[in-house]
Amino acid sequence: MRLSDSALAVAGLAAAALILQPAPVAGYVLTGDVLELTQRDFRVFNNFTDPEANDNHVPDPDYPGATGAVLAIWKGVAEWGSRPHGTGLTDPTQPVLGSGGANFDAMFQGLASAPGGPNRNIVSQIDGFGGATLAFTEIPSSNGWRIRFWEDPKVWEDGPGLIDGSNPSSFDIQGVMAHEYGHALGLNHSGVLGATMATNLSAFGIPMRSIEADDMAGVQAIYGIASTSKPRIDTYTLGPAGITLIGAHFDATDNEVWFTDNSGSLIGSPVRIAHLPASMGGTRLDVTLPPLAGEGDILVHVPGTAHSTLSNAFPFDPDAEPCVAPSSYGTSQPTSSGSVPVVSAVGLPSTMMGGFQIRVVSGPSTGTGVLFSGDQMANVPFGGGTLLVGGQLVRESALQSQFGIAEATLDANPAAIGTTRFFQVWYADAGLPGGAGLTHGLTIQYCE
Repeated sequence: MRLSDSALAVAGLAAAALILQPAPVAGYVLTGDVLELTQRDFRVFNNFTDPEANDNHVPDPDYPGATGAVLAIWKGVAEWGSRPHGTGLTDPTQPVLGSGGANFDAMFQGLASAPGGPNRNIVSQIDGFGGATLAFTEIPSSNGWRIRFWEDPKVWEDGPGLIDGSNPSSFDIQGVMAHEYGHALGLNHSGVLGATMATNLSAFGIPMRSIEADDMAGVQAIYGIASTSKPRIDTYTLGPAGITLIGAHFDATDNEVWFTDNSGSLIGSPVRIAHLPASMGGTRLDVTLPPLAGEGDILVHVPGTAHSTLSNAFPFDPDAEPCVAPSSYGTSQPTSSGSVPVVSAVGLPSTMMGGFQIRVVSGPSTGTGVLFSGDQMANVPFGGGTLLVGGQLVRESALQSQFGIAEATLDANPAAIGTTRFFQVWYADAGLPGGAGLTHGLTIQYCE
């Protein structure tokens, strides 16, 4: 299975023999490989030589400690997860990162010191000229895999934004990684145009970052649709003696918590703390932090060997609590044309990321507005809508709507870490009785 740039196709190379079969007419195709619970790890040997492969130095709280090619590769894998990875909001090219919806989750196990063998679950660059092949996956993968990105004649770029097209040899590490990891999961090429596992590649591979319905159906066919009883990590808190995991479906008496190993181990296995009881009806786990636990992922395994016994992979930083995704509250006042404005955050209010956007969609087709915030919630009738923000009000930004969309970029001030503010938008609309309307509210909690 090769990733061919001359045909704009993506594939991977079998370790023992080249798999040749007719291209599928439609729908996902399975190879027969399955990654059991012992094969959920992946590591990165960051030997990418293009400067563009490691020029993103902006940390991402959903991928603690990773930048450059490592961050792009981690994101490419995380998109196949059962749930959003952390908040799932930090990739500018897709609404949510972590879309698999299957009983499958992979675990970042840090950096490798070499490319390793063909079954060590390591991603790296391979020196030399790949011809029409961009990258390949060595399979069968049931006992491990290896993914290689050819050095020449490509220019590998780490994102996270779009590629400007000034170099036609540029390709996106994250999108290509998402495709190649699909092969490791047990998926061959799909005949569905636009699927991540399709053989067509467009826009330098960036659309492949986001798996589509056919890709989701494929991973769910292998690992099953995510079970309603699958353990789930929602967040964690740090304490003097360790951490507290908050989630659901933890076992009453016998949980195993997996951490990323920061020791530089050549094996790639997680650090495990076993036989932990849960409390609060299986929604809380108190864990003493092991010395070797580092930045990466944390997972919970409950008794059994089924795919559904392993939780989602949740980003973990032993020195910081996780960011909280912004949340909506209240109801928007419909515009005079009948549309209902929706306010959302793009990115996270994280000081390490620098800034974030507030976006309004389905507002008035044209016109002005004001984004404002307060330090309290409110619920006060105002005109034909409801004022949902109270306390000390701040005018954050003027807005200009075009085709019903308006955006404002805000800074994440380090002084605001740990504070919560409430946002709302006032918009001009001559067709409404008061000449204006109010959106629903948005809760923003600032984080590191």
